[in-house]
Amino acid sequence: MLLSFSPENLIASIAVLAILCVIFCFVDCIFTVVVKRSILISALAGEELLIFLGLLVPGLGILFYVALALFAVTLIIGVILNESEFKIYLAKNWKGAAGGLSKKHPNNGEALFDREAVYNEVYNAVVAMSRKKEGALITFMRKEDILSDLYLGTIVTQRGVDLDAPVKHELLETIFYEGTRLHDGAVVIVNDRIARASVFFKPTEKPLVGKFGSRHQAALGISENSDAVTIIVSEETGRIAIAFQGELTPVTPDTLMRVFLEDMSIDQHETVEDEH
Repeated sequence: MLLSFSPENLIASIAVLAILCVIFCFVDCIFTVVVKRSILISALAGEELLIFLGLLVPGLGILFYVALALFAVTLIIGVILNESEFKIYLAKNWKGAAGGLSKKHPNNGEALFDREAVYNEVYNAVVAMSRKKEGALITFMRKEDILSDLYLGTIVTQRGVDLDAPVKHELLETIFYEGTRLHDGAVVIVNDRIARASVFFKPTEKPLVGKFGSRHQAALGISENSDAVTIIVSEETGRIAIAFQGELTPVTPDTLMRVFLEDMSIDQHETVEDEH
């Protein structure tokens, strides 16, 4: 037992335990929110328990030092292996903490443009492609700059081709026509511009039940890791769905705009802050 609970050392011993509890709670909370890997979190929790046993149980002093060393190693390895997740978390919660976001595709929430006209162009393209059973993946970037280098290699596996073109239904239908070289991957829309085409996202690891292909997996993947809203048109069935906040919502031409506008109006940043 490394701590002494004799009257003269009681306050110091309690202070050590309190400090350790605060440190362990902080580490566990950060890894639970950022990493979300049960094996790593369980390993840290087990090592924390061994550290307390080494402190409190007589004759187990060596266990304290071994467990503390393992805890430090696990912590370092966990941070290194999940560096990208920590960068994204820092960028979402503390501006500039991860080196800032790219200014190449600024997405100002107060940008002035005719939103109704842009959304109508997308709607017309989606409905037309749905009828023709032409697959499509259209992602609307909101506050999080998913086109920045911060996301490249993590949730964006291929950055695609820069277009910087106006949002027109004819152009969207042309891009996703099977004979074009840009039809695979997603189109990313920033405000009233088609910023990039043929962008590939890291697919979700969530198992999907039903007739869902790579487009749906990619749409869910980007929705789980950002505040983007993505419209999917199935190449096999022509059905339309919207991916947002890790959820896939099937829609029809009649309900498409209502669900889309509801998702676009939700401020996910405020939701995350409220949860914390």
